[in-house]
Amino acid sequence: MQRYIRRVRIEGMFGNEAEMVVDFNPHDNCIYGVNGSGKTVLINLIVAALQVDISVLLSLPFKSLKVITAPIGGRKEISFINLVRDGETITYLFSEKLQVKSDSESRLGLSSALLNVIEKDKPYKFSVRHTRDESWARTMSLRLAIKKVVSLTYVPLLRIHDLNGRSDEVLIYELRRQRMSEKEISELLDPNMRVLKKLQQEFSERYTAAQSQIAAELESLKSTIFEKLLFQNNSSKDDAVSYVQKILETRDTDTGQDAENVIKHIKDLNLNVSEQMVREHFQIWARAKENLLSSHDAWQLAQNKKGSKKSFAESEYKAYSQSYFNLVASVRQFRKFEEVIQLINDMQNKKSLLLSKFYRFKSEINEFLSHGKSISFNEAGLFKVDKDGVELDLQNLSSGEKHLLVILGRVCLSSFVGSTVFIADEPELSLHLEWQREILPAISRLSPDTQVIVATHSPAIISGKARKINLRTCYKNG
Repeated sequence: MQRYIRRVRIEGMFGNEAEMVVDFNPHDNCIYGVNGSGKTVLINLIVAALQVDISVLLSLPFKSLKVITAPIGGRKEISFINLVRDGETITYLFSEKLQVKSDSESRLGLSSALLNVIEKDKPYKFSVRHTRDESWARTMSLRLAIKKVVSLTYVPLLRIHDLNGRSDEVLIYELRRQRMSEKEISELLDPNMRVLKKLQQEFSERYTAAQSQIAAELESLKSTIFEKLLFQNNSSKDDAVSYVQKILETRDTDTGQDAENVIKHIKDLNLNVSEQMVREHFQIWARAKENLLSSHDAWQLAQNKKGSKKSFAESEYKAYSQSYFNLVASVRQFRKFEEVIQLINDMQNKKSLLLSKFYRFKSEINEFLSHGKSISFNEAGLFKVDKDGVELDLQNLSSGEKHLLVILGRVCLSSFVGSTVFIADEPELSLHLEWQREILPAISRLSPDTQVIVATHSPAIISGKARKINLRTCYKNG
């Protein structure tokens, strides 16, 4: 079972003898404090510990770090990682035995150099003296084991280069001499563009995979529709009679489907099915049911009416019998058509489910955008930006719009892999105050079961439901 971060305990941060204890809730957590209070160091410590990034851990001022977790949907504390720094050596201790490779990962041929399990209370040491091969196997083993318990998505601090600075002018001059285009230079200097480029590739891979699955399902659906309409189904005459009797008992004239909604699904799935045929099916079926009920009512009325002629009652019965047997004879054909319609509806639901994360991401992004701008996906799953009907390059978005794409894009992608923790350092950078107020709620809507931890300087970003963590109050015994 995957978990979220319940608490971290840090000793020796900045050489401070007092222990820092930070409690988190399962939802939104906002770390704040004055400059130099340790917000970024805390974020970097947590991220580096979960990602087994030894070079980052060795660069940070601390002596030990404990990560305590809790199961998703619960609050029972489970000690997880105990990490100790001794000079140039980092030691990991785990409070439980962890599986590194699942059966499916083993079948996929995951490196045999990796450990099979991480043992409880066994020290796993990393030192600058270890060879790359030695540290790689252990690093990857720990990283895979940790990810099975706490799956992390991280958006680091992304600052835009100062393009007016002298050093950047020199750099730009050198890049131009290397015949790089203005677009390539801009992407190189803008960290958001660098991240967006990778983000687009990930979106494209997932989007095209979903579309390929949909295309395969549609081909299968077309064959099934052909078979359903061409061949008789196995229902008997008794089934048809029972079906008609049920109509009489329930007096149900509803066709069970909405014609226009079905036609909308057919268009969306690009199926070669006649709209007119669908409408006629619904009209004929509804009319047949109504004729059955009205002729039955007329016959019953004629039977019960005093003084009515026998011939009149017989005439009404004849009309009712004709409606009854016409409907019985048509049930098989109508049922086949209804089965086809149900298959179309099921396929539309399946398509919507496969693309739902992309739809939600697009909807959330477009809630923020204004001035005629909107974002969608092209056929390759790449971002398509429009402004009043004119397509724009991603580079022409503002820094705030790019940063918003990065943050919400990372959240959306994390939902595909079941990420349990999302961490961001100063997500408010380049965002308007109104956007800062809306960013955490948008993250929660995109991935409602994900724990969010952000370090911020902005009061606006702290939502009403968020846990407010002032680092000054987190030092104990000092």
